[in-house]
Order: sequence, then C-alpha cells, then structure tokens
Amino acid sequence: MGLLDWLKSSGQRKAEPDSKLHVNVDTSGNVQVNVKNAAEAKLAIKELRLIKKTLGIRKRAVATQQKAVRSQYTDYVRRRGSKVQGGGGLGKFFRLAETADRDAKRAALANALAPLDREKQQIEIAIQKVDLAITQLQVRY
Repeated sequence: MGLLDWLKSSGQRKAEPDSKLHVNVDTSGNVQVNVKNAAEAKLAIKELRLIKKTLGIRKRAVATQQKAVRSQYTDYVRRRGSKVQGGGGLGKFFRLAETADRDAKRAALANALAPLDREKQQIEIAIQKVDLAITQLQVRY
C-alpha cells in the first residue's frame, strides 16, 4: 500500500468539517492546520506528532520490505557458481549467457526496489511537511 492509499484509507488523518480535529493531511501529503488559539495549537501539535509517528512506522515497514528484497538477491548471489572458464568459442557463448542472466537479475532487483524507494521518499517528504507544521505552530503560539 502506497502513501497515497494509506492516507486515503486512514480515517484519522483527514478531519471532517464538524469534527474536533485541527489537522488535515491530504493525499499528496500536504498538511493544513486550523487553529485559533494556543490551546488548539497544543492539540494540533499532539495530532501532528501522532501523524509523524505513524508515518515513521510506515517508513520502517517499507525499509523492512526493501531489506527482504535485497536479502533474497544477496542469497542468490552467494549461491550462484562462478562463470564457466575456457572452452573457446562455446565457453565465450556460455559466459555471455551468464552475464546476460546476471544483468537481468540486477535489473529485476532494481525494478522491485523502485516503487519501495518512491514510497519511502513520499513518506520522508510528508514527515518533513509535518515537522514544518509543528515548527510553525510552536513559533506562532
């Protein structure tokens, strides 16, 4: 589940018009804070810290997924044998095939990690936006 899906599915992250929540986080990770006094600012800061903690947990889950994908590839690399040596033209053909296979495995690893990297970057940006909102509230109130 991506960050956008998580934000959409999480009912606690988006305030309804009549609710008592002071913080809105939209699907692109933008943070809006609606406070009128110091007491509301204090509650909003608590909400923002909770959102930040939840985003941190999600980021750790993505990092764990990345670690699992990398460990599978590392296990494959450790178990594979060395390239065929010698053999003239036939040996050269087999080495070429092995090189192509290894390149394909590396490309598959990169393709498996790419969406996880994007999601992790989106989460990091959202955390930065939450930090910025916390700092702005602390300065203003």
